Amino acid sequence: MSSNNQRIPYVTECISCGVTQEFTISEASRRFDYCVNVGQLVGDVNITYNIISLEPGATFELMADYNGTPYTTGPVSVDGVLTVTKDSVSVDTIAISISTVGGAAVVEVTVDCPTAREIRVFEVVLTSNENAVYSIFSQWRYTDGTFVGSLQNNLVIFSSGVNPIVSRYNVVSGLQGASNIPTDSSTIRMASNKLFPTNYNFDPAQNKFMYLRTNTLYNNNTVDINALVAAANTGTTAGGGTYYYSDVNAGVGDDFLYLIWDLRSSYKVSLCYSEDPLDVFNVCCYCDPCEDPCREWTLQNVGDGDAVVRYTDCVTGKPTSITIGPGQTRILCGLSSGEPPYVESGGVIITVSQECGCRG
Repeated sequence: MSSNNQRIPYVTECISCGVTQEFTISEASRRFDYCVNVGQLVGDVNITYNIISLEPGATFELMADYNGTPYTTGPVSVDGVLTVTKDSVSVDTIAISISTVGGAAVVEVTVDCPTAREIRVFEVVLTSNENAVYSIFSQWRYTDGTFVGSLQNNLVIFSSGVNPIVSRYNVVSGLQGASNIPTDSSTIRMASNKLFPTNYNFDPAQNKFMYLRTNTLYNNNTVDINALVAAANTGTTAGGGTYYYSDVNAGVGDDFLYLIWDLRSSYKVSLCYSEDPLDVFNVCCYCDPCEDPCREWTLQNVGDGDAVVRYTDCVTGKPTSITIGPGQTRILCGLSSGEPPYVESGGVIITVSQECGCRG
């Protein structure tokens, strides 16, 4: 109960954006306060006000508050638009106040939903031919204040070919503020996650996370990919074991955001040479043969059950067997002079991954 004519404050539920309301403001009720839920997307919010009637000499003022930032029309007597910048995903309400001075007014107000910017996010995973048939999960998500976007989790199977090998090139378009479309200056965590049944070991000494916000379109071809890598920024790698990541900035303004997992590796190889730079014949035809007795094979189980492969172990020189689970890929080091690996049971694809020596 109340002992005077003043209204007792009470909480009302915010209305949705895009709804038009009409307010009659008299001398007795000079101000209306309410709130509008403008949703998750980010962008400019236009508040349109139309003055239907206004007593002579009176003025009207519309004030808005978003995330602690005030906006106002100031005293006005004509129609107009007040624009509020919504730059946070987690803050989704705008407080509105309408008042008059010097007389009554009838005002129509519409708080539009945010005019969100559409951008494209490119996921690019680069790999090496030597690591063909390996696999990994590429992951990313963004955070904006307290808001955490949805995890983008993709299985990447490494392809074979000539550098640069693009094992994944994926494009997603959407409005900024959606759960999978980063907002300007938000933080993106890019990650390499060796979840079952993947088998690639991220090498922090060679592999890296890269990113670029730009208006330049880089298509999936050799020239563009090389140019993209040259222009991109490199994030700082953290983590360890089966999970490595880098927190990078989403940038501002431009239409394209590139997230690049550069998982390419380099290995030592033996090269033939001649002390005489003109003696090409010596390099070509008298190169020393491989002296390493070992050879490396890649075994990929493509069957439904366990598979067993028999080979000659390079360390002991004795025949041995290895069991490979369904969907798994294993690397073995065997004697190149011994009996090559053969399948005792199951369905296995066997390829030579290194002719001379093993990578340990």
